[in-house]
Amino acid sequence: MESLTPEYFLQRPRNSRHYNRLDIALALAERPRTRRELADAIGREFGSWGEVFQRMHYDEVVEEVPGDSGESTSYRLAEGAVEHLEQVVAGEDLVGRLGGGITLLEVSGPDPRTVRLALSGRGLGAVIAWAVALGEDGRRWLLALAHRAPAGTAERLLAALPAAGLEARLLSVGEVLNGDEFRRRGRAVLEAHADLERAMAERQRRG
Repeated sequence: MESLTPEYFLQRPRNSRHYNRLDIALALAERPRTRRELADAIGREFGSWGEVFQRMHYDEVVEEVPGDSGESTSYRLAEGAVEHLEQVVAGEDLVGRLGGGITLLEVSGPDPRTVRLALSGRGLGAVIAWAVALGEDGRRWLLALAHRAPAGTAERLLAALPAAGLEARLLSVGEVLNGDEFRRRGRAVLEAHADLERAMAERQRRG
């Protein structure tokens, strides 16, 4: 693994739209999985990416969890690969960028230490694009999921964070407007309400 680089995860077969290495790595960075669990996380049958998986295992990027065997063998992303994977995510998602469809998690804890411990989990940086502290006490954070995070990541985090002592709320970005457009939208709504009130008043006067 000495020659491993972030580009390793961005290799894909010719004429394929799937970044299989990246999909496998992101799913295993979240938590160890069996091949069946990995197929469910990726959303494709093992046969479509099995050869890539075997290569990653040979390259020691993917490793078996000690003690597991047979169909129940779980695999995890090797420790030395996590940093390179996080660089891939960091290079694709600009810090602080908001756009339609981005998934956000608002998390808070009773004290800064509890929050730091919960958010320092192995591989979490591979599914979190950026984080913003809300306030100065370190108890509340807004987390944006990386756009390449495996399907269901938000729901799994939403279920797991309370066990770590955090409150979590799922949000999503519907539309991003600049200040002037936001003001125009607001003015249009106020004008529409005013027109409706005038129409109702006129109807009552005639009725």
